[in-house]
Amino acid sequence: MKKLLITAIFFLTVSPAFALVRVGLEGGLSIANATLDPAVTTTARSGLAAGAMVELGVSEDFYLVVEALYVQRGYKESASGVETIYKQDYIDIPVQLKYDINLVLVKPFFTFGPYLGFLSKAGSETAGTSLTYTTGYKTTEFGLSLGVGAELPFSPVTSLFVSGRYNMGLTNVLDSSVSSQKSRGLIVMGGLLIGI
Repeated sequence: MKKLLITAIFFLTVSPAFALVRVGLEGGLSIANATLDPAVTTTARSGLAAGAMVELGVSEDFYLVVEALYVQRGYKESASGVETIYKQDYIDIPVQLKYDINLVLVKPFFTFGPYLGFLSKAGSETAGTSLTYTTGYKTTEFGLSLGVGAELPFSPVTSLFVSGRYNMGLTNVLDSSVSSQKSRGLIVMGGLLIGI
């Protein structure tokens, strides 16, 4: 067991600078809102965003990034002084193109691509009373994501990173032909990437 641990540490610290495949874990904050039609004034709902990722190297600077994320979305609405929080939680599968800028100490990066969200649960909370919705929402959502971030390498194939992205839902998440809700939101996360 000791030899296996020493071998693993060796390969994590002296492998080539360009790792073709990297895996990672990430987590952080989702600040979500929605565009409604008919128009209603809404405010943001804060929640959790966490998951795992795989980066496939296309070149030294370009990666294809596939993620599986649990993301809490929704919005808040106030009427007659009473606030209602509408909650929609999704399992998102983003597929992003990532471009790294290789600087000496830090690696800034940019990401862009689509995501497909699968509704995990939906509900609302008003004055301490919670409701769960089993109808009224579509089971999938499609959107685009644009992000920036920075990696801090601490070995040739292992990095810590922080990122921020803006998600823009393109499809109506309501199962309705007379009203619509499209998600909008910012996700800020940090994580760890390891080359394999």
